[in-house]
Amino acid sequence: MSTDTTKQEQLLSSLSSKEARKAFVASRIRIRLPAQIRELRLTRGLSQAELGKRAGMKQSAISRCEGMGYDQFTISTLKALAGAFDVGLKVEFVSFSELVENASNPEIYHLDVPSFDLDFQRWPEPVTIVLTTGAPSPPSRTYETGRTDFRGGVAAVIPRIKKLSEAVYG
Repeated sequence: MSTDTTKQEQLLSSLSSKEARKAFVASRIRIRLPAQIRELRLTRGLSQAELGKRAGMKQSAISRCEGMGYDQFTISTLKALAGAFDVGLKVEFVSFSELVENASNPEIYHLDVPSFDLDFQRWPEPVTIVLTTGAPSPPSRTYETGRTDFRGGVAAVIPRIKKLSEAVYG
């Protein structure tokens, strides 16, 4: 049984009651959104004041939005922040299986999101992926992908490499 499956099973078992599921959804908003706003701001080298100016908000409002536990987001605020970061915004109802998968695989679902310009950038040179177990057997394997359109940048490549690795090494 994989570690991801174990994490998912443990999380699912903790969601047996409706109250637990409501608390889980609320915690994803209170923890993930503030952390993502902060991460996006920092990776772009912006101060809270600079982000506020881009989003048409005060620095104090940005500070509140970045505060762990904050859950008073409005759709208007999220749209303004998405515009300031030049990223898309997806607000929708989803299945618990999707939430559990996202929560169980934090290495795949990064907080940083590429801006529009970076998202649709093509890698001009062929990409070589080398898979290795670190052990002498099986040997490393190299795959040439050719010119590849990796939408989503490096963050999008990681799950593809993981799937390729699992297909090759099991």
